[in-house]
Amino acid sequence: MDPPPEDDPHVTFKVQVQSGVPYRCWIHMKVGAPKGKSQANVLWVQFSDAVDQANQEAFKPGTGSYLTAEGPTQEGWTWVECDRADSEAEPLVYFRTGGEITVRLQAGMEGVGFDQFLLSPARFLEAPPSEAVVEK
Repeated sequence: MDPPPEDDPHVTFKVQVQSGVPYRCWIHMKVGAPKGKSQANVLWVQFSDAVDQANQEAFKPGTGSYLTAEGPTQEGWTWVECDRADSEAEPLVYFRTGGEITVRLQAGMEGVGFDQFLLSPARFLEAPPSEAVVEK
């Protein structure tokens, strides 16, 4: 499967954000066994109304701008940071306006799943939670 803007299998959901505040994205991923040459441990992440530190539009659904959450090679559950694959720039996300935005997650291939998505402006800005935020 291809990264955005392809319309490969994906999920969207709404979250509340504040404008002008830096956010870091974390995904609690379950990595499965890769099948051949695969992107089985990759999720691509996009946000409506997102901008970068220079206040330029970024990570918008329907474009080739996205963050990448790439899980480790070992199988199992872990928190993975959403990173910028195309740049060494800090993967912080800002929003033009506060309110409800849409998050779009697209799987790289079979074998990856997630159960929690965290967009944190403070508590988890520098490091992920040590365990799942919501008990299963």
